[in-house]
Amino acid sequence: MLLDILALTARKDYEDRKRRQAEGIEKAKAAGKFTGRKQSQTTIDKCEKALRLIKDNNLSKEQATKLAGVRIAALYRYMKAA
Repeated sequence: MLLDILALTARKDYEDRKRRQAEGIEKAKAAGKFTGRKQSQTTIDKCEKALRLIKDNNLSKEQATKLAGVRIAALYRYMKAA
């Protein structure tokens, strides 16, 4: 019974913490302070290299990203942001 009470207390604490964190993130986003993680400059350079390879050599996105050394998901995020 004591273990049940402790487990219940721990679960409630966990849920409260997650709720408060979500509220804080929502408030920061509304204030324009929470923008998320930025891509590093090296990733941006590699994405630009991949786009040049696609344009100049008629390569597929998969081939260009392998040659540029960047993941395709990073290329798509870069293209969406640009």
